Amino acid sequence: MRLILTRHGQTDDNVRGIVQGQTDTPLNDQGRHQSAQLSEALKRDHITKAYTSPLSRASETAKIVLAYHPDAPLYLQDDLRERGRGSLEGQVWIPGTIIPDDAESFDDFTRRSTDWFAKLLDAHIPHLPFPEEAPPLLRDPFPESHHSTEDVILIITHSEWLEQFAAITCSSLYFFGQTEKCDMKARIVNASVAEVNSVYDHQEGVWKGMIEGWGAVGHLSRMGESD
Repeated sequence: MRLILTRHGQTDDNVRGIVQGQTDTPLNDQGRHQSAQLSEALKRDHITKAYTSPLSRASETAKIVLAYHPDAPLYLQDDLRERGRGSLEGQVWIPGTIIPDDAESFDDFTRRSTDWFAKLLDAHIPHLPFPEEAPPLLRDPFPESHHSTEDVILIITHSEWLEQFAAITCSSLYFFGQTEKCDMKARIVNASVAEVNSVYDHQEGVWKGMIEGWGAVGHLSRMGESD
């Protein structure tokens, strides 16, 4: 199973340095351009399905990327949303700002992102039957039927969720490594890409994988506008 993870395209609030959290902000023109570049970069990747945050900056990115993959179902996933920032949302981010009490706690955010990834892996253990085709934009997280070893899964989410994903896969919970060329400290800019290849070890009953790319931006033609 191959995972392609990407952050949504740029928004006006990204440019202004405004905290978005779970506020539903749309892509700006540059964000749509980035998404189109991402779509071109992934058009030969035979994406079989996609999961996206329901926030419009992510779901619009997903729809643009999937233009070359019309048969791939797209699932809206609440657990792929950015960490909620409470009363800080809509404010200009100032380094050192204390996260308010009404924000989503780090523990809750970690739990939902970890649980989502665990469910994704459980739903794709390859020895179980192939699922029936599902219509696009379903909210059902994972069908009870299971999937093919040839799945190429696109995940469109947010920067802090991707940072949490990196922490999860590099932790003792999973048997995932990184290639030498993979810089896990790379900044996660808008429309950047991470790639993870994984196989299920039936004998040990665990998934094992390799992070083969992180924060890649080679597909973005104007780096100065990718933040």
